[in-house]
Amino acid sequence: HFYKRFMSSKMRSTALFTVFRRQFATTTASKQQQQPAKTCLYQFHVAQGGRMVDFAGYSMPVQYSDMSIIQSHLHTRKHCSIFDVSHMLQSRVFGKDRFAFMESLTVADVQGLRKNSGTLTLFTNENGGIQDDLIVTNAEEHLYVVSNAGCREKDMKLMMERIDEMQGAGADVA
Repeated sequence: HFYKRFMSSKMRSTALFTVFRRQFATTTASKQQQQPAKTCLYQFHVAQGGRMVDFAGYSMPVQYSDMSIIQSHLHTRKHCSIFDVSHMLQSRVFGKDRFAFMESLTVADVQGLRKNSGTLTLFTNENGGIQDDLIVTNAEEHLYVVSNAGCREKDMKLMMERIDEMQGAGADVA
């Protein structure tokens, strides 16, 4: 309901695909704050009647005043909804070995992704155990990776260590 009333189709698309790369140092600093950080869509959520709660150090909506949880779920299934990912770890992976890099950490066939398409996948440890879930998108010249806010530091460390390892072996990945 309110998505159609307050946001044009172009605004909805822009909100869904806005990229905010978070730096590791920024993450650590925001966790030390007393008040949760506000995303770029905070004012929008509040204006739409969002009930804001602390989630992984960010003030995020859990429900909107004009819909019950069931109504919101049904609306999303029938129409669409936005999901504010600006609190999540968002990374871009560059280089000719970017596909091999991501496939070394996940269970996805990243090389097989069509341009501008993505997949839900899992970060795995050396024994194949699940560490976290994430979305990887083939954005033509880079991979766009979105993983969970609560695992931001762990996921960033995993990716940075693997990049260092691959670069040390001569791979082209950044």
